[in-house]
Amino acid sequence: MSSPLELIPVTLPLIRGSTIIDIACGRGKWGYLLRVQWWCTKNGTLDAEPKYLVGIDIFKPFLETVKRYHVYDDVVLCDAAMLPFRSSSFDSVLASEVIEHLDKMQGMSLLNEMHRIAKRIEIVTTPNILRRREGLVTPEGFNPYEKHVTRWTVRELRSHGFTIYGVGFLFFSIFSSRLNALLSPISFLIPQLGSHLIAVKKRIPK
Repeated sequence: MSSPLELIPVTLPLIRGSTIIDIACGRGKWGYLLRVQWWCTKNGTLDAEPKYLVGIDIFKPFLETVKRYHVYDDVVLCDAAMLPFRSSSFDSVLASEVIEHLDKMQGMSLLNEMHRIAKRIEIVTTPNILRRREGLVTPEGFNPYEKHVTRWTVRELRSHGFTIYGVGFLFFSIFSSRLNALLSPISFLIPQLGSHLIAVKKRIPK
């Protein structure tokens, strides 16, 4: 659900096309940003919005919140590892701060499903450290799906065909938000040093 601010200026420009799915959308942060900062995306303009923006989550109270505020064109209650969409149905498929909440088998299924439904680009963001927690208290109530269970490394994500960038700085992410942001350009080039990873896979048009 949550993600550091350093992800925003790197992730938004990666979005391609005008049909986007936000996997495990939470309270709609990325959906809102795609609405109000559409101009930051690859094909965005100042006077336009995404053509079709979908948010999915397994925690129903989150979907009720984003539906109430009309963040997405459609919302779907479903498991991120079993997506009920046709192949090649979205230009951009975003899974931000999701995969660490799944065990490795479920995470593999998520990556396979993303690859199946993406037409132009797949984007995964995840912490570069395992911070174990047993769910999270949210404004909508306790969410057991916010449990952190796995860590995905640069090597693992590269083995699935992703290009990896880092944001933040691993050694200062907890103690100093200012240093974390200042050193982020270094981790962009050396992702192993980042507090978070951005994994990107561009699809070759057929």
